[in-house]
Amino acid sequence: MVQIVNFWSIGRKRVSASGASVNGSFSFGRTEEEKKADFMVNILPRLRSRSMIGGSREKYMPIDGSHNRVFCDIVNDALEDVYNGCPAYLFTTEQVAEFVRHNPNVSVKLRNGTFLMESR
Repeated sequence: MVQIVNFWSIGRKRVSASGASVNGSFSFGRTEEEKKADFMVNILPRLRSRSMIGGSREKYMPIDGSHNRVFCDIVNDALEDVYNGCPAYLFTTEQVAEFVRHNPNVSVKLRNGTFLMESR
């Protein structure tokens, strides 16, 4: 459920620094489910189209300090599971984005807030 908030009392003639008028209402936040569904529809197809060609991409995510060790381990474990023909589960859109960068030819499904990764 999206909450609508109006910061100013009605009738005031004021404009915020962003240029919003007094009578404007702001919609804040989306649920995590809405964000993940948006990711599946809008961002995932673009990530797939921009991933590197097969021979030039690394099979696993390097542990180089750009992400913390736990993040790398989760993504690499999921990659290994899918390479071995098993389904894998990821929990954040960042993990899925990194996964797809290394293996774009995977089926991604959103189930109960968790991403299910399977070989096609």
